[in-house]
Amino acid sequence: MSRDNEMKALLEQTRFRMNDRLQKLLLGFVVIGLIGFAAGLIGSRSYLAWQALLVNTMFFGGIALGGLAFSLIFTITNAKWGRPIKRLAEALGAFIPIGALLLCLLFFGADHFFEWMDHDKVIHAKAGWLNFPFFIIRNVVVLGLFVAASSYYLKTVIRPDIGLAGKLSDFGNPFADRFVKNYGSQEEEEAGAEKRAKTIAPLLALLFFFLCTLLAFDWMMSIDQEWFSTMFGVQYAIANLIGAAAALLIIA
Repeated sequence: MSRDNEMKALLEQTRFRMNDRLQKLLLGFVVIGLIGFAAGLIGSRSYLAWQALLVNTMFFGGIALGGLAFSLIFTITNAKWGRPIKRLAEALGAFIPIGALLLCLLFFGADHFFEWMDHDKVIHAKAGWLNFPFFIIRNVVVLGLFVAASSYYLKTVIRPDIGLAGKLSDFGNPFADRFVKNYGSQEEEEAGAEKRAKTIAPLLALLFFFLCTLLAFDWMMSIDQEWFSTMFGVQYAIANLIGAAAALLIIA
């Protein structure tokens, strides 16, 4: 059996088809979550809704970051053993833009969990860092840079797979078709994607640790502005990797 025939058979065996009932169920959960958050804001203890959103964003956003990090590790080390779960790890990373949007939404509830939002209560020695304008600027800039770089990386690494799937089967949708615009030969696409991925992966890995440190310092450690830890950013990054590993074990 030729390579193309083997790939075509594999595609047919492993294609995941989501039925309409499951789609509606998942959409229903999203609607329930939005209604619950809105109801929490209306109540007398709106701070609980904001705090719950912060905890969930840091947790699930961290798993998404960890999933992307695993893909970067597999790319940098050229680990062939990781290929079966590499695409699953990258699928987790698809939540990163949503997590970034949720963090931007949390700006509007910052006064519910940051004591330093009150200028009279901020520790004077930390006022240069713990002030809201600079807080917004640094988070928006770093998040925007990371979302752009990670999106480019993910598009680069999955483009050959989507292109091959489109050639061997009827796979395709408007979203996927944008990934394979001006698609060349399979060999050229695979070689080009590997070269670009190996170039950006080390830089994106460094940016991953920088972003994890920023998120840990700004969105968690600054809740208690008197406490500080130089290792807390590293702990959050490693926790994201462990969380992503657990999620990949469950999914795989």
